[in-house]
Amino acid sequence: MKYFFVVLSLFFWGCQQPESTRINRDFAIKQVLAYQIDQWNRGSVDGFMKGYWNSDSLQFITPNGVKKGYQTVLNSYKKNYPTSLEMGTLHFEILHIKYLSDDSSCAQVLGMWHVTENPKPGSGYFSLIFRFFEDGPKIIIDHTY
Repeated sequence: MKYFFVVLSLFFWGCQQPESTRINRDFAIKQVLAYQIDQWNRGSVDGFMKGYWNSDSLQFITPNGVKKGYQTVLNSYKKNYPTSLEMGTLHFEILHIKYLSDDSSCAQVLGMWHVTENPKPGSGYFSLIFRFFEDGPKIIIDHTY
């Protein structure tokens, strides 16, 4: 019976991701967001979009409705922000990163966005769902308000 509890304890210990994995994944998510900010502030919608999952299943949810698919989201950004002047300067504040699975393969990032130095400055909140792929984390669902 003692052997059973030892094996059971090792099993559950092995199922939890070590803190170092989450710290590394936090860092990877923050790198994606920093890259997006950099690309946005350089006027590159194409570069900004590299943080998103290039899939027809990508979801982008705003007060104006739901857009599905990478190309649809890309086209919408290019229509709404045709030049770097309209894009302005972007800044993110990350408020919280929460892992949605025991293996840390999906995470929710809650934060605030701010756009300045453009004709329509604004700010709001975002909730991003990241999924970790072989080439790193990508945004699979974006709720921005």
